Amino acid sequence: MTYLARPDNGIYSILFPSLAILLLLPAENRKILEIFWGGILLLLAADIIWKQSIFGSPLPLSYYVKKRGFYQGYIGAHQWNPIIYLKDFWGAAVPFWGIIVLTAKKRQGRLLLAFLLPVILTFICYFGFTQIMGQYARYYYPSLPFIVVSSIICLDRFLNEYKGLRSINARSYSIRVFVVVMTIIFLNTSFFGKALSRKYARLFLHPTKARSRVALKHNKGASLPGLGWWRSILEMSDIARQCPRGTVIAATEYGYLSASSPHVSIIDLAGLNDKYISHYGFSMSYVLSRKPDIIWFPHPEYTHIVQEILTNDGFWFEYSYYRKAFDYGLAIRKRSMNLPEISAVIKASWQKNYPNLTMSDYLVKREDAVYKK
Repeated sequence: MTYLARPDNGIYSILFPSLAILLLLPAENRKILEIFWGGILLLLAADIIWKQSIFGSPLPLSYYVKKRGFYQGYIGAHQWNPIIYLKDFWGAAVPFWGIIVLTAKKRQGRLLLAFLLPVILTFICYFGFTQIMGQYARYYYPSLPFIVVSSIICLDRFLNEYKGLRSINARSYSIRVFVVVMTIIFLNTSFFGKALSRKYARLFLHPTKARSRVALKHNKGASLPGLGWWRSILEMSDIARQCPRGTVIAATEYGYLSASSPHVSIIDLAGLNDKYISHYGFSMSYVLSRKPDIIWFPHPEYTHIVQEILTNDGFWFEYSYYRKAFDYGLAIRKRSMNLPEISAVIKASWQKNYPNLTMSDYLVKREDAVYKK
């Protein structure tokens, strides 16, 4: 049931066995397909009913959240470019698809269809999703075994039938070699790696930014010094570890934080692990209803979420907001049940990370928010 973690794996786990039975087994053995599909349908039905009743959703929340266009004003969308990842993957898989091109014969078409059609369909699906954290083609590499195994089978059958150079059609193999060489050259040209990916980004990824409707002021003219992405995560994780049990933190960069602080509840502002946000989109009213003790502001690339927070009157009434604290901004709930303990932990971290800077000087008040029409 790997599709529970990765919905795209459903193509491999269902389509590949079906094609293998249909295309590779003798006709008299294809009744297995009926048994296979009967079992799959019963299993899927039971799984859907079970998850729907418990979680209210038959699919992982990432299926909804990572659909292209889900995040309004997400200017980081252009980073997760499927063209770049395809280039990375096919470059790494050169020895294997090269073997297929050089050794496959027409009668192995059914074999290649069974192994490679699921891969092709999976890659097509990726163009409909924002592949957050997909660097170095990490989502593509589970496809590699299908290419490796089919290349080994093609090579094995080629060697078993090899009868010397005279048995090879020189024209046919010169064309195959030419195709492999030209494809490798194409993969290593700047056109495929840069120009084509930029063209795709301009046409489809649209890194739009939410229109800024609020300008913030604070008592000091200069902004807080940046800590850097990873250090900010480490420092916020250290704060979370010292917070009392039951503390609720809202954030987007929460992976390490949540893993290191299991006693803290996390509201995932990006919706990857939040049922409401994943189905209905970000809602500041919903976040306020959860009464998070700390709001560690979203990564600035989530421009729509940031604007929704800063333009919400309830936020200014409920929270003390420190702009740019721990790089993204930090808000503390004024009426938190654990306010003394949480404030003490945050003040200690502030003194460590921003020595000689007074925390109250960087408090942004409601009257410091200048709204634009």
